[in-house]
Amino acid sequence: MNTNNDISDQELLKNFAKGDRISATKLTRRYSTKILNLAYRMLGERTEAEDIVQEVFIKLWHNTTRF
Repeated sequence: MNTNNDISDQELLKNFAKGDRISATKLTRRYSTKILNLAYRMLGERTEAEDIVQEVFIKLWHNTTRF
């Protein structure tokens, strides 16, 4: 079985678009810390940065076919 790092982003997105929760979890684990760190550096506010992370994944969920 593939580990988190063995599956490409494209494959995860494809499965995520089909409603696969495991792929959603793997994408979240793969990118949430990176997005949080970037948002925090830009905003300087932890709570706002966490809100941004949530918004990113909500938008991804609603627009998976665009990616």
